[in-house]
Amino acid sequence: MSPTSPTSLARSVRPDPSCVTARADPSDASAGAPSPGPSSPASGVPSRRGTRLLGSLTLAAGLAMLSACGGGGAGDGGEDFVNAPPTGPNPIDAFVGVYDLTGNWDGQDGDVASLVIRERGDDGRADVLLYDLDDLNGGDNCYVRPGSGGFVELDVTGERVFMNRVAPFDSAELSLSGTTLVIDYIGVDDAEFTYQAPSVGITETDLTPPC
Repeated sequence: MSPTSPTSLARSVRPDPSCVTARADPSDASAGAPSPGPSSPASGVPSRRGTRLLGSLTLAAGLAMLSACGGGGAGDGGEDFVNAPPTGPNPIDAFVGVYDLTGNWDGQDGDVASLVIRERGDDGRADVLLYDLDDLNGGDNCYVRPGSGGFVELDVTGERVFMNRVAPFDSAELSLSGTTLVIDYIGVDDAEFTYQAPSVGITETDLTPPC
């Protein structure tokens, strides 16, 4: 499975069947309309004033047709769960917690780290921080808190959950297997990886001592 970032998912717009075959016919617009004016005696072509009037009527008929069909905007007929999260239970809420990443998550066997997924904010996203324990090569055995983190959000369907801006798991799709966080992401050379991090019964404030 290749996870796809929410920003790259596009919604197809299905036109209203009642509008598919409807077309603005210039002859319909001109029927019942005022005479376009006298023709040029030399050529038999309608005068400029008459041509402009006919064009205006055709345009008005076309706009009326679009209005009746709902406008044809990119967001018509669908919902944007990225910018407008659904009301009621949100799939992101099930992921809130602290997860043990200890392992080869960054290419170093046994590297101790914790992934924290916070409560959702007003924008519908949940902040994510990766705390890495400075325990390698004579480290200070303290948790390095990143200056900035990433976030978890829903895709446009409101069903799939993605994590962004958390190296090395950027643009990763999240799921749960019991209480274990399953992270599907794309690594080096577009290789697909799955990393599993069990939930631990602690809170973010328990990640001590800080560096």
